[in-house]
Amino acid sequence: MTLTRRALGCLGASMWLGWHGRTALAATNLQANRILILIELNGGNDGLNSVIPYRQDRYFRDFRRSIAIAGDRLITLDDSTAFHPALEPILPAFADGSAGLIHNIGYTKPNRSHFASMAIWHGGADGRQSEDQGWVAQTYDAHAKAHEFDVLGASLDGALGPMKGGQGLFVDLTDVGRLQEITSIDAAATSHNPLLQIIEAKRQLYNDAVATISRRLARNPLPRDVLDKLPRSRLGGQARQAIRLIAAGVKVPVIKLMLDGFDTHAWQADRHVRLLADLALTMAGLRDALITLGRYDDVVMLTYSEFGRTLQENASGGTDHGAGAPHWIMGGRVRGGMYGNMPDLEQQPGDGFAHEIDYRSVFAAVLEQHLLIADHKFGDQRMSQFNRLINT
Repeated sequence: MTLTRRALGCLGASMWLGWHGRTALAATNLQANRILILIELNGGNDGLNSVIPYRQDRYFRDFRRSIAIAGDRLITLDDSTAFHPALEPILPAFADGSAGLIHNIGYTKPNRSHFASMAIWHGGADGRQSEDQGWVAQTYDAHAKAHEFDVLGASLDGALGPMKGGQGLFVDLTDVGRLQEITSIDAAATSHNPLLQIIEAKRQLYNDAVATISRRLARNPLPRDVLDKLPRSRLGGQARQAIRLIAAGVKVPVIKLMLDGFDTHAWQADRHVRLLADLALTMAGLRDALITLGRYDDVVMLTYSEFGRTLQENASGGTDHGAGAPHWIMGGRVRGGMYGNMPDLEQQPGDGFAHEIDYRSVFAAVLEQHLLIADHKFGDQRMSQFNRLINT
């Protein structure tokens, strides 16, 4: 298949106990109906077998002798770039211009430790440091009025990631049993204990948010035919929860999902095809469900990963920790196509792509053009090629 470049029941909760109160909103135009869905590709996705430079001989001859994707299976996008065949479900979004491929995203001085590199991405830092507070938490602590949202962010995978450390209410909506873990604290005990007073205040804020979400969900049950658009996988299950929240009108600006398993040091071929298929089916299913609900224009989906993989395959039929990698963005107002350039393999070291695009420039564009937050920590990272990534 060839595309042109242009055609290119029960929701539980635990929480991050942050407290924001009713602080003032800076001079930004937050719109409560807009939602960013972050999809973490945990483990480090292999960009070279996801987006293939099929015209470059070194891909087949030098780097991927045993795990290359055969030319007759590729989905060609243009005269130099092709998708892994497992990504076929997202092609309709590229065809209608609502999906984009961003080549070779990363940061300077890449760290090849899973923990350290993901901490850098989550904190919105560079390769020289990480931050204790996530970039989403930093953004909404600075700009959001608590009363404009039911919660400021929701993780559906068990880890807050870019929402960690926030002063506002960022919740982990994964386990219904944990709703009962925080019980009432004796009022007499709190009266002389400032720490217990803070905990009690946080508990009440959390309970109020959970009650609001529960009421919205109860009033707005989602038709089975909408949920059936999502695959029955772990990532698909998280996406179902996300669609329930969106359909019920829950006011949450950022939702996080995660697909684990991309650390493909061995036996990559079989593992990677399943992972990419799950990702593509889930993104396509979210698109179809959002179109059915009339909310596709309100949502942007964006993938990210701690790093890519080495260009050179290893002796175990896998790849090791690399640096830059491509990522995908999708939504009703996304200006689709390809951003950046397919790297020239003749100019790349075997240990991974030297990144072309700083990941923070993508975050900056999403904050400004989708969530309509002009003043943020990535102001120095803007790139002109992303000036119109999303129609505002």
